[in-house]
Amino acid sequence: MTKLGISIYPEKLGEEPTIKYLDMAAKNNFKTVFANLLEIQNNEEGRARLEMFKRVFHHARKLGMDMMIDVNPDVYTQFNLPPTELQFFKDLGANIVRLDTDFGGEVEAKLSNNDLGMKIVLNPSMTTETFLNAIKFGADPKNFVANHNFYPMRYTGLEYETFLTNSMIYKTHGTPVSAWITLPPENNGVGPWNVNEGMITIEEHRDLSLKDQVLWFLKLGFMD
Repeated sequence: MTKLGISIYPEKLGEEPTIKYLDMAAKNNFKTVFANLLEIQNNEEGRARLEMFKRVFHHARKLGMDMMIDVNPDVYTQFNLPPTELQFFKDLGANIVRLDTDFGGEVEAKLSNNDLGMKIVLNPSMTTETFLNAIKFGADPKNFVANHNFYPMRYTGLEYETFLTNSMIYKTHGTPVSAWITLPPENNGVGPWNVNEGMITIEEHRDLSLKDQVLWFLKLGFMD
């Protein structure tokens, strides 16, 4: 069954407004929450922000929502973590870790076979090679999730053909696939960049209504 999720930016919206937003989303049957750790620094300010994130993330989990956090190798470096570390992120409240930039395959295979019940998210918008390499290294494809990029700047989103081709490589291995829909920019949605022309995955969706974006993905018949 197709599930809906939200993205949150507590560092911009504030802790209490974010928690109220989570409460509203949970009441309306949204199941997944996405948050971005890519900009976090291992300094006093960054550690304080991480503590605030931790409170927000754990609140999402108490509401019964999946908590997905976006990381890359720089995050591991900042906090002196080995590439196969997951406990650090679980302690923050996450049960899903998204690798915005990949490690090439072998690390992903080890992460997918973790004993913490954590799902590992790969980015199919960039390449499918890492996913296929991970399968060769013994990864569990059903412990992966494919989550496409969003593209806040006009004319940078994926073409439909690229989206479909890359998505189906994951689907043929039994891996769930997810993508992004957007509020219209005039609704003042909060995003990661100062530029926000709609946080879509597929470029042709940028000026569609929210309803039409959802229906478009539902009609594909394979989106999770």
